[in-house]
Amino acid sequence: MKYLTGIIFVVVVSTNSLCGYSQQIYFNNIYNLCGTYNPEAWSAGITAIETGDSYVISGATVDTADFWMRRIAFLKIDNNGNSVWNKDYGDYIDDYYIGGPGSLLRCNSGNFYLSGSINHWQPTNYDVGLCMKLDAQFDTIWTKKYDLNLNEQKDTSVIFSQMDICSNGDLIFGGSMNGSHLLLWRTDSSGDTRWYKQFHYGTNTLCTGYSVIQTTDGGFALGGFKQTITHPPTGNPIIVKTDSLGNQEWVKFLGGPYLDNTAMLSRSPDGNIIMGTAYGEAMSGNNPISRIYIAKLDNAGNIIWQHKYAESRVFNFLINIRSLEDGSIIACGSIYDQYIYHGWILQVDMN
Repeated sequence: MKYLTGIIFVVVVSTNSLCGYSQQIYFNNIYNLCGTYNPEAWSAGITAIETGDSYVISGATVDTADFWMRRIAFLKIDNNGNSVWNKDYGDYIDDYYIGGPGSLLRCNSGNFYLSGSINHWQPTNYDVGLCMKLDAQFDTIWTKKYDLNLNEQKDTSVIFSQMDICSNGDLIFGGSMNGSHLLLWRTDSSGDTRWYKQFHYGTNTLCTGYSVIQTTDGGFALGGFKQTITHPPTGNPIIVKTDSLGNQEWVKFLGGPYLDNTAMLSRSPDGNIIMGTAYGEAMSGNNPISRIYIAKLDNAGNIIWQHKYAESRVFNFLINIRSLEDGSIIACGSIYDQYIYHGWILQVDMN
């Protein structure tokens, strides 16, 4: 069996705003981000961004020429899906990882920010947070690392999963510390730290952060997951709401009695918080049987509405969620069935 080693990118886009006339462009392509490396090496697309006349996909690949080090990769394609260039960043000592969906953002200047982490594995294994500022050609303007180790013991890891650009140009990162605490980290526009906060709930639990937004009251909402270490395991999506200094105002656990999925967040045009997850309705052994679950909350944590969608499936995961200008919501994810992953996409209206 030959394994897929590239990334798949599917686009349905109207070119009205680009060309001035109505034309639908569809493509469904497989790309290799390995560059000059072994074409059999793996690569993976994590998040994508539209740049006006093209798309840039960011993800991961490996350096097979020397040490199989993990590297952050970028692929630019035109609006017809043709590859324009690809670049990768890393070194020959550490593993570089991009964060999850929403870890690549465009700022008003036309430059880009990317969040992720670097895994140092010699002589001690630990992670530091990573932020890169890139110009329009995706060349590095600056790179910043975020390390909470104050001594040579190196027992604290920082991982950034997602970021948002604040209304004043500051950067806010959502992620995890040591795989057990949710982490909220704010910097100025130059990547210099203003403050960071960590959150943990319950005993015998692992709390991890995956999604972050600035809320319309100037505070922040951090989406994550709390897993209780039991057999079979249970877990709930978490939303932590803070003020502008990262102080907790409220926390919500929106799952059920079974193993749910992480909370992915989006800011709706009406100023509310959109949360998407996979809601466990039963268990098949240690695996949840889940439905897509989307809720809208106000900044005080009150649920405005909540709905479940589609049928319950084993290995059903919601990967990301976004609000559109008309108030409708797009969510995407995957289902693992009969040894094959199937992607899914869902659009719902503002209600």
